[in-house]
Amino acid sequence: MTDPLQLDAWTALRAHHADMQDTSLRDLFAADNQRFDTFQLSAAGIFLDFSKNHINAQTHQLLVALAEASGVQPRIQRMFDGEIVNPTEGRPALHTALRNRSERPVLVDAIKLTALFI
Repeated sequence: MTDPLQLDAWTALRAHHADMQDTSLRDLFAADNQRFDTFQLSAAGIFLDFSKNHINAQTHQLLVALAEASGVQPRIQRMFDGEIVNPTEGRPALHTALRNRSERPVLVDAIKLTALFI
C-alpha cells in the first residue's frame, strides 16, 4: 500500500491548508451565501453540517482526490466482499454483514454470512 503522505494529492492538500490558514469561518460564510446548503447532508435520519468547518469547494475536491489516489473505493469494496482487510487480525471486517441490507450477501471463504451467524 502506498503511503498517503507520499502522494501528490496529499502535497496539494497540504499546500491548500497553508493557503486557508488565515481564512476565518466568518470569511467563508461571507464569501458564499449558500455555504450551509453546500456543506450539509442528511441520510438515514442523521444530519451532518460541515459548513462550520474550515473547508471550501477546493478542500472538498482535494479530499476526494486524496481518497481516490489512496484507493479508498476498492478497499471499501473488498471489505463488503468479505475479504481480509486488516492483515494484523487475519480476518475480514464482519461488521459489514451486520449492516448489510442489500440483496447481495457477504461471503467469507464462499460461505454466506447473515447477522444470525455473527
